[in-house]
Amino acid sequence: MGRINPLVRDMEIPLIALTKGASLILLGCKPTYEYINQQRSESVIGYTYTVVDNQKFNKIQVKVESTSPLLTDEQISTAKEHIFVKFEQAIIKLYITQSGDVEFSIKATGISLQK
Repeated sequence: MGRINPLVRDMEIPLIALTKGASLILLGCKPTYEYINQQRSESVIGYTYTVVDNQKFNKIQVKVESTSPLLTDEQISTAKEHIFVKFEQAIIKLYITQSGDVEFSIKATGISLQK
């Protein structure tokens, strides 16, 4: 199994370090469910937004705890133009998968339309 140095494991990296100031285009939104004893419940605890940066076209997913989505997946898929968004206090954290790979997750405190 892989190991992460404790200094790296506890590190919180701002999303801006990954996107380097690129604008983020919203591609989709799906509910994030609460898990109890490793079983998915019906309780929605937030939403996971899929975005792509407009410079290097890196696709990422960002979880936001909220009671309702910024836009529904249907609204996003039927939009006539790109929908640019920004995240509030978006932080990247590293973790190790069961197979030993190092991955990252991104959580933010909020999302809004970028004007």
